Amino acid sequence: MIMKTHLKYLAIAVLALAACNKETVQQFEKKSLPLEKPTDYLVLKAHYGQPSSKSAISDAGAFTWTDGDAISVWTSGKGRPSFQAYALQTGAGTNNAEFFGASSTATVSQVAVFPAALSPALKNGNLTITLPNEYDYVESVTNSPMIAQVTDAQTPLSFKHLAGLIKLTVDNIPSYATALYFSTPGVKISGSYTIDYTAPNAILETAASASDGSDEYVKINFTPTDGPMTFYVPLPV
Repeated sequence: MIMKTHLKYLAIAVLALAACNKETVQQFEKKSLPLEKPTDYLVLKAHYGQPSSKSAISDAGAFTWTDGDAISVWTSGKGRPSFQAYALQTGAGTNNAEFFGASSTATVSQVAVFPAALSPALKNGNLTITLPNEYDYVESVTNSPMIAQVTDAQTPLSFKHLAGLIKLTVDNIPSYATALYFSTPGVKISGSYTIDYTAPNAILETAASASDGSDEYVKINFTPTDGPMTFYVPLPV
């Protein structure tokens, strides 16, 4: 039933090119990551745990990490424990990677989140992330939210997806179009979600949208190309 509903919204997304103007937006935050490696830093290894958890995806459905990827990991060091961003060091173009960040004396635990820009928070054993309702198009990049339970800095992180994924391929896009709107009337697909990250099958659960409709759409900004463009939209399940 959910899939049939989402397929109905596919038509809405295609017809809404360069339409509507929503005022309330939560954009992916631009994380301040080091341009050069510090002299003292912690390295974490990561891989994907399920084939539908993708940073970038090929036409054949192959998973890869991409340059510029960053994860956010619960880290203890100086001061209070908090989520800290770790930047991709090696592994772009593959499904295994290393990320660096924090001091080598820091301790990691609890949970890691991808992308780092989901503004994760921990409270009373629950993880909260925020899916933005507006972001910029990057070819082949899905922005699909993933988490990995963290044991220590030596144990590789195994990321698993939290959401489903809709793939939209649009051809003959008008030259004046600047954005694609994907709307799910009555169903929340952006905003804040609370997750029991310790659950073996943790997911973003489907919920009713807010009364003002601010969390029932996603806007993807883009510059039109000559050929077809493929968009990916994460969806709660």
